[in-house]
Amino acid sequence: MINDRANLIDVARAVCLCRDGLPGFWAATAVAADGGEHLLLVERDSLGDSVTYDPGCCTAPHEQLGALPLEYVRKLTVAARRQTPPPRKETP
Repeated sequence: MINDRANLIDVARAVCLCRDGLPGFWAATAVAADGGEHLLLVERDSLGDSVTYDPGCCTAPHEQLGALPLEYVRKLTVAARRQTPPPRKETP
């Protein structure tokens, strides 16, 4: 995958995590110039037509080495408790 620090976030494939306990956050896909993809957790306010994803960003708290900050552990725990099964797809 090309790591050109300009991977575009595909807003059309972003899914809100509101029902999973993370209001304001979306599961999204970033697409690199060569078509490679990264799966991301993004803040809704950061999505837009020209939003890019920098896979080399090491200043984000959740990207640091060591234990995950307690704030993120709590959010993940709440999301796991509120998880609902995906809707069934009916076959003809």
